[in-house]
Amino acid sequence: MSGRNLPLGFALVLAGAVMIQRGWAMFGSSFGGDGGSSSSAQAATSDPGSVAGNRRLGLRLMRQRFPQWARDPRQWVALDRLWTRESGWSATAQNPTSPAYGIPQDITGNHHGGAAGQIIWGLNYIKQRYGSPLAAWQHEEAAGWY
Repeated sequence: MSGRNLPLGFALVLAGAVMIQRGWAMFGSSFGGDGGSSSSAQAATSDPGSVAGNRRLGLRLMRQRFPQWARDPRQWVALDRLWTRESGWSATAQNPTSPAYGIPQDITGNHHGGAAGQIIWGLNYIKQRYGSPLAAWQHEEAAGWY
């Protein structure tokens, strides 16, 4: 294609991919770097039980367990919005009208041993039921629950 203009659709997709990659690099660094280093693991546990600590732990576990989601920053944004709405990232959040409990609001009320167990359970639930955090968020937006 040398010497010719790229088709508009292809150029827009390429520009979008570059913007997402740059945004993810900037966003990811604010949550402890690459998600796989010991420094990010240490950062994720430096304030265990706090909202910020649970969010960092959620990002790290998502990156480790579902790297295909980690390549698309929209997946983290959707997961963050979903669990912020559901529980505020609190491992002790209780739904006043159901037995739902914890970060992902497990309807069985199972505590899953704390924040890490809740996040792992929630990620697996989202994968099985919706396929991705983005799909779970879309369902949450449409139905008011996931």
